[in-house]
Amino acid sequence: MLDKVIKKAMEIGKVVKADAIIGTQMGKHKVKELDMERQKLAKLYAIGKKALVLYKRGKLAQADLKGLCEQVVKMDKEISKQKTAFTSQKKKLQKLPIK
Repeated sequence: MLDKVIKKAMEIGKVVKADAIIGTQMGKHKVKELDMERQKLAKLYAIGKKALVLYKRGKLAQADLKGLCEQVVKMDKEISKQKTAFTSQKKKLQKLPIK
């Protein structure tokens, strides 16, 4: 009986060890995949940045990109408004007497 338990424990140990090795290998692949995705996003960001510069210079011909660039320009204007409003509100708050 004890021999069967020891044998079964050894089999379970081998499975656990194999699972750990496989899990580690899978983890390495996942880390590499995520790193490659990050690199891809950096490239896409660079492409977008260049497209926006071309759009602002009036040298972008693709209609799809123009639409996206127009949206970004509108967003930039709204962001600027929000920053101005925040700064204005901050100045007002700083002028209030603190008790």
